[in-house]
Amino acid sequence: MAKLQQYKLVHDPDSILDYGRNWGDALDGTKGWLHEDELIVTSDWFITADKEAIPTLIQSAQGTGISDDKKITAIFVQGGTPGVVYKLTNEITTLEDATSIRTERKTGLLFCCTK
Repeated sequence: MAKLQQYKLVHDPDSILDYGRNWGDALDGTKGWLHEDELIVTSDWFITADKEAIPTLIQSAQGTGISDDKKITAIFVQGGTPGVVYKLTNEITTLEDATSIRTERKTGLLFCCTK
């Protein structure tokens, strides 16, 4: 099982913050998940919580996005409950050429607390 990315965060439930995932190569030269000419065409985000049936951390009005270079995705969130761990799951669909389509899903953990 792959290790989940962990976002270390001091989060005020009244804040609106963005979180992203770089699916391409990192600035330090680390190879990313995407192939060189592959582009993200869709990005969906899902929020679940360890102690809440209906998460109080929600997508904000700013919504989600894909960077201009089609390599990075983002979600803006607000709310949350101190002491709750949230899972932010990003599912993407990519296109490398007219026939090469891939789908991948990765999840990160967000630890919620107050300032």
